[in-house]
Parts: sequence; C-alpha cells; structure tokens
Amino acid sequence: MHEDDEDPLLAAEELFKRDPAAGAAAYLAIACDEGADDGLRLEAAASLPELDRWAAAEALRAVACDPGVDDGLRLEAAGQLPEVDRRAAAEAFRAIASDEGVDDGLRWEAAEQLAEIDPRAAV
Repeated sequence: MHEDDEDPLLAAEELFKRDPAAGAAAYLAIACDEGADDGLRLEAAASLPELDRWAAAEALRAVACDPGVDDGLRLEAAGQLPEVDRRAAAEAFRAIASDEGVDDGLRWEAAEQLAEIDPRAAV
C-alpha cells in the first residue's frame, strides 16, 4: 500500500482494491480515530456501506456517538445509520438527543428521528 499522509482516504481506497477486508478495516480505523479531522472521519464512515455493512455501522455509530465530533456531523452520521443498522441508529440518535452539550434544535431533531426508528423510545 502506498502510504499517503495527506490523503488517508485515498490510501484506504487503494488498499481496498488490493484487499477488500483490509481496505474496509482502514476506513473503519479512520472513522474511529478520535484524533482525525471530524469531516475526514465522517467521509471514511460514509464510504463503508457499499463495502462492508458491519464496518459501516460501527464507523457511523462511532462518529455519531462521539461528543468530541461537531454536532451537525454527528447528526449526519446518525442519519445514514437507519439504512445500515437500525439498532446502531437508535443508539446514535439516543446519544445525541440526551447530550446536553448539543444544540437544542439538533437534540430535538435526533429525538424525532429516534422516535421514527424506535417508537417505544418516545414514551
């Protein structure tokens, strides 16, 4: 694999072409790296659904549930989860909705989406 510190997503893509499991693991590692740029983490996670649904669910959940990630990006990550893993989506929306550090409007939006996925959560 060609190491490219400037574009780890390109490196993960190249690795995926040679070894799909290793490439998916590379995308997952980027998405779960709390030291990486928030946008890069989300982009890596968003690359995974077509490659590996399990890794995609883990990656998107990691971004959505990380209070250190920009709140809007957290909600965006959570919003991609229902198509991949409804349980992970419920967990992510619940984490955002219950985080008092998140903007009230985003918390409300997360709570509404949680209620759509898991009506019992609205009780």
